[in-house]
Amino acid sequence: MNFQPNLRMDKATFLAWMKATERRYELAGGRVVAMPAPSRDHALLLTNLAIALSKRLDPHQSEIIMAFGVKRDRYVALS
Repeated sequence: MNFQPNLRMDKATFLAWMKATERRYELAGGRVVAMPAPSRDHALLLTNLAIALSKRLDPHQSEIIMAFGVKRDRYVALS
């Protein structure tokens, strides 16, 4: 479940605000939405998906990356 604080801001303000917080948020239509941490079931689903894909893809032509760091002052979290 997502918690929606009563905050509205533009993209530039949101990116600056994100630098000062530890929680995960997204900006949806100008409204700040708090994102919950992924559950154990979600992590297992991603693991199983990565295993299934790795068995079917050519490792010389593709790469599976399950998790990666996001530098907040340059990018917005995509997950």
